Amino acid sequence: MQQLFWSNSWQVVSAEGAVVQGGYGHSSVYDEASGCVFVHGGYKALSNNKYGLVDHMYRYHVHTKTWLILGESGVARYLHSAVLLSGTVLVFGGNTHNDTSLSNGAKCFSADFLAYDMGKNKSK
Repeated sequence: MQQLFWSNSWQVVSAEGAVVQGGYGHSSVYDEASGCVFVHGGYKALSNNKYGLVDHMYRYHVHTKTWLILGESGVARYLHSAVLLSGTVLVFGGNTHNDTSLSNGAKCFSADFLAYDMGKNKSK
């Protein structure tokens, strides 16, 4: 098995697969069984120099260094938390709109619990 961490040093790791856009305010969990990191939501650059919340779910396979885009949740959010429990990514809370832009009536803080069943995505 490939070593995941190096002693007292940082490295930028090259990745292949899907083109994944950087952002902030997302959540992530690591699934040791599959060797994958699941990343949900966040605040990102969109088209035409606009920014906004997203509901994307990405999977990064640590050993092959590849990204895969998974299904969207239908509920964009950032600054939320996530945990992995029995093959399900559970996401709670966060903001459903950015306070620095128009909310268009969206609620600010979410009490929703989202569940993503890793299902076939558990495999390597």
